[in-house]
Amino acid sequence: MQTSHDRLADLWVEHKPAVEAYVRARTDSGQVDDAVSQTFTIAWQRLDAVPADARPWLIGVARNVLLHQYRATTRHATLAVRATPLAEVAPGAEESALSRVALIRAWEQLPDADRDTLALVAWDGLTPAQAGKAVGVSRVAFSVRLLRARRRLEALIAAQDAVAEGSVTRTTVLDATPDLRTYTLQRVRS
Repeated sequence: MQTSHDRLADLWVEHKPAVEAYVRARTDSGQVDDAVSQTFTIAWQRLDAVPADARPWLIGVARNVLLHQYRATTRHATLAVRATPLAEVAPGAEESALSRVALIRAWEQLPDADRDTLALVAWDGLTPAQAGKAVGVSRVAFSVRLLRARRRLEALIAAQDAVAEGSVTRTTVLDATPDLRTYTLQRVRS
């Protein structure tokens, strides 16, 4: 029979990287270790409540820890996923750079709730059902949030393109692939 210490150790080994990645994307690097530690402390205190599929539950706890930190320190962009600065653009990559700039600007204009919703699926790799568990809503409710957030992001990107009219025309990866995760990762990292 597995002891509570063994169960916590298994949770730590299996899920710490995912929890740490979630926290790192949403807070200053100086607060990552503290938030991850608090998350697993809560898991230890509520070990009997941790479900078999622990990752969504732990991400939900980490989310609540970050929200608590946000309220306590009244910081401005705790939940914002940081967009990496653009690297030097290689010759002939103007279209890609313009697409990334449009995506970054659109991302910055999204409300925090929409950014969090999109990031749970696109960057943290959760399914809508798992992400719903993480934020405390049903799969259907989260799917509706996700659909609306995607539409708002698409509209903001289109608006960025309209502002840049007369510049290089970009082809939208979204037309070829409706999966936002693929679209976002290609747009940011290409």
